[in-house]
Amino acid sequence: SCIYAPEASVITTNQVIGALIEGEARSILLGREPVQGVLKYVLNEELRLGMLPTQQPCTCSTNEALLGRWRSDMAFLFEGDGR
Repeated sequence: SCIYAPEASVITTNQVIGALIEGEARSILLGREPVQGVLKYVLNEELRLGMLPTQQPCTCSTNEALLGRWRSDMAFLFEGDGR
């Protein structure tokens, strides 16, 4: 079973993607502008991490009601960590 033989490439990929997600979540929670593009990670390319432009930028950061509700819902994740 693969549970007994972890692959470093899978673990590293998951860590990179998790860090990207956390960085975006923190940006939004801190009121900063989120990335306006598609973050891309490809293990087999020389330049593994990149950003692709999008045709239409995300407008979620301009909807204050939606953003405020999301921040409230997610605040428990950051309670007591000093951030």
